[in-house]
Amino acid sequence: MDHQRLTDDHKQRFLALLRTTGNPSVAARGIGFSPSTLKRHRDADEEFATEWLEAQDEAADALEEEARRRAVEGVVREKWVGPADGGHFINEVSYSDTLLLALLKAKKPREYAQLSRTEVSGPEGADLPALDETALAARLASILALADARASGAKE
Repeated sequence: MDHQRLTDDHKQRFLALLRTTGNPSVAARGIGFSPSTLKRHRDADEEFATEWLEAQDEAADALEEEARRRAVEGVVREKWVGPADGGHFINEVSYSDTLLLALLKAKKPREYAQLSRTEVSGPEGADLPALDETALAARLASILALADARASGAKE
């Protein structure tokens, strides 16, 4: 591998493979180069870096399209029905709720993603006093010491 100089033709072949595989390592090996060689060229060539990102985006779009097809249109699978010695195959369409939910979370995160937020306040919602770095470090040390003491007590 890497016994030759990387040419523009190599780069275009790499990008074509990257569009279909979505995997830079597979695409690099597919044209006879190591992934690190292609990454070095990407880092040194802004135009190649842009084309690389576009190829990865195209590969991701193809995956999204396939996920949507499987979630919405389903996948036809053969299924054996009846006794082992006298049954027959039927075609059954199966859908992927998991893929459908993943697509919804990606496209509409406010509605479908599980978001969490933690807010900390003083008693009855009062603002916490601001601590400088020294006070904050002392407070943290105190909390850690308390946790160590509790852990030691639990072991005994």
